[in-house]
Amino acid sequence: MKKILFIFSLLAVGFFTACEDDDTTPLAAIQELPELISPTSSTNVVITAETVNNVVQTFIWSPADFGFPTQVNYTVQIATAGTNFADVQELGVTTNTFLEVTGEQLNSRLLSMGFVPGEPASLDTRVIAALDNETFKTAPTETVTFTVTPFTTEIILQKIYVPGNYQAASGWVSDWTPDQAPALVSANNDDKYEGYVFFNVSSAEFKFTDAPDWNNGVFGDSAGGFTNILATPPSQGDNMILFTSGVHRVRADLANLTWSAEPTNWGMIGSAIPVTGWDSDHDMTYDAVNHVLSITMDLIVGEIKFRANDEWNINFGDAEGDGILDTRDPNNIPIPEAGNYTVTIDLKDSSNYNYVVTKN
Repeated sequence: MKKILFIFSLLAVGFFTACEDDDTTPLAAIQELPELISPTSSTNVVITAETVNNVVQTFIWSPADFGFPTQVNYTVQIATAGTNFADVQELGVTTNTFLEVTGEQLNSRLLSMGFVPGEPASLDTRVIAALDNETFKTAPTETVTFTVTPFTTEIILQKIYVPGNYQAASGWVSDWTPDQAPALVSANNDDKYEGYVFFNVSSAEFKFTDAPDWNNGVFGDSAGGFTNILATPPSQGDNMILFTSGVHRVRADLANLTWSAEPTNWGMIGSAIPVTGWDSDHDMTYDAVNHVLSITMDLIVGEIKFRANDEWNINFGDAEGDGILDTRDPNNIPIPEAGNYTVTIDLKDSSNYNYVVTKN
């Protein structure tokens, strides 16, 4: 159904200086408003990792008619349903009567709007038509409400937990509590786990659990706690035992049923350290409250790295300059200005080892 909307403009005095009355002249008549054809109220878009790069929704509408040939710009908008477009998001502007939107474009808008991945989101959408100079605009199309389910691009990595008798003494609340214990992470989701755990007792005992509880998968040593071979499920095996305190690199291979724990004494080294430079490390101290290693000292202009046990077998730099610790071809970390610094490294989560350099 066509709707006629007449737009009038008061003639400017500068154009007609001889005119003394208040005549108005219709400059444009919108003879037909655009109408949304797609999506409809029954549209339900589910974005997944497989469809994120595909066109997941094509917005289609009928053309606006201003009564004379002219270029019309169409803006496609979305907002949370029922908010009267109070916090509007624009999906794009086009002179066509359609707009193709990829899963990535739509997904990023939904996540920025606070919608939860995996949960259906109810959206209002409309199209606004405008002439080139934006002097004359139609009223927007009628609002259509449809549903989109976003997804997260975050990769969820497998974890196992390390409950034991060391937790309370090491800042992990209570002994033998999986939900409060540190975790090992499988960086490739291949059942091979790694992490750095602080054991602040001289005789630590622990096991692995595949969830933050004791309900299902529990893994212990196959015999006596020292074999480095995990017991074959469903046997839970014996407690693993360590006789050295400090930070250990703990590894578990659930596919091949092996485990290991290697002591690591972390230090900072580099040309930014006065006198010793690259010749020797300066030991870092473990903070059992924040679960980070730190050191405070004077530095000069230069570079630093972090390494374990005063050797280069285990060392970290920063390949991308993004604050994330890297082991493969890592670059040295620059110190651009001399001064007193506190440097921390966080090894709690092997999917995100990171560091902070703070000038005091």
